[in-house]
Amino acid sequence: SRGKTTTARISSGSVTDFPRDRFACPPQNSHLASSQIAAATRGIVNSAGALWREQRAFLHRVFRDFVPRHGRPGSVALEQKMQVHIGEFLASVDSFEGSSSQVRHSIARAVSSILGSFLMSVTYSSRDSKFEQLLALFEEGFRLLTLAVPVNFIPALRYVPGSNWAYRRIKRNRRKTADYFRRIADAHRLSYVEGTVRDIVDAYLVQLAHDKARGPPDRDGSSYFSEEQLVQVLMDIFSAGLETVTSTLEWAILFLVRHPDVQERLLFPGKLSRTREPKSLQKKLIHSTFREPMVRPFFRKHMLLKESQDHPLPRSDVELAGYHIPADTHVISNLWAIHMDTELWHEPELFNPGRFLVNGRVHKPDFFMPFSVGRRMCLGNHLTQTEVFLFLSNLVQRYSLELPPGENLPSMDGHVAVSHTPTPFKLKVTPRAPLCKAVA
Repeated sequence: SRGKTTTARISSGSVTDFPRDRFACPPQNSHLASSQIAAATRGIVNSAGALWREQRAFLHRVFRDFVPRHGRPGSVALEQKMQVHIGEFLASVDSFEGSSSQVRHSIARAVSSILGSFLMSVTYSSRDSKFEQLLALFEEGFRLLTLAVPVNFIPALRYVPGSNWAYRRIKRNRRKTADYFRRIADAHRLSYVEGTVRDIVDAYLVQLAHDKARGPPDRDGSSYFSEEQLVQVLMDIFSAGLETVTSTLEWAILFLVRHPDVQERLLFPGKLSRTREPKSLQKKLIHSTFREPMVRPFFRKHMLLKESQDHPLPRSDVELAGYHIPADTHVISNLWAIHMDTELWHEPELFNPGRFLVNGRVHKPDFFMPFSVGRRMCLGNHLTQTEVFLFLSNLVQRYSLELPPGENLPSMDGHVAVSHTPTPFKLKVTPRAPLCKAVA
């Protein structure tokens, strides 16, 4: 248990058998340092109850409008916009030729531009000092959250000099980050043109105005839609999207450096299956059948969050996989153990895109859950998979990826903090012969 909180961890595929009607009470995480810092009653990550349900439903709807899934109306235009920022990333990689460099910063800037474009119509150049400051705040925040863990167990440490350094620093960084997004929201309010919704900030402000006009929906007179709620939503989505895509791409690149044969399999996706297709059809397949199997092995093996968020608490005692779970238990899924379970995956340590193809069709096993499971599953999981696919396919088609001469083979152990990230490494790129154009 955590202090006075009883916790159950599930590390088998039985997590998919959750009796959801029995797990209905939202977990109250206000004792956690992360929730104290991030305003536990706001946003989309740490909020709960009616506020969370309404905000989640709203964001799900606007994500369908601004970030449509591949193959849906509007998805081609979205991916073309993403290609612009991926092109900027590739241009920065061009400068590596003949030398070596770390790629995380270049990836983070391109990913931030993709996120910023549909969230708030903001993109970032290589000389943008505000972006550098924002990125530094997010990256330091992820590192420091681990140091603030003792506050979760002994809340009084928040007030003890020395012991509260990380906690106080995170709170300071959060204020600076909130100020950044608050200024963006203010600028949107001033520049908004009636009937023209440019991005998710505009959509939220329109809903906020409508919400105020209809009156407060809850008893204490506060509105679910508020300016502070918007700021926290932006912080939640931006930070989660930035860290997830950036670190997943770093893991994928590191894996490809260690396994050059996999680079060839991504370069010629027809090798993912035994079918022989005409070249004209292969061009179509790279956009449909093979795009998800190409990236899902990376998400399965190198997921950033080893465990899920707390599931809703059971209202009464329940049985799951033969275990007795008392009421009010915090239930957490050990996603890493599920993804490496030999009873669920044949040779789980292997990179095998074919396990996500059945009879030539994309297959998603029930126990593939890198974006968590249940009602709190990541809102942007389809966007994340599309980003990783487009980054990797363009990168591998353009370059051969390898270690600089004399560099030791990087470990795949990485660092485990709030998220699981690779140890920093340098990359050497060698341009390929122009076999094919970049994926459009």
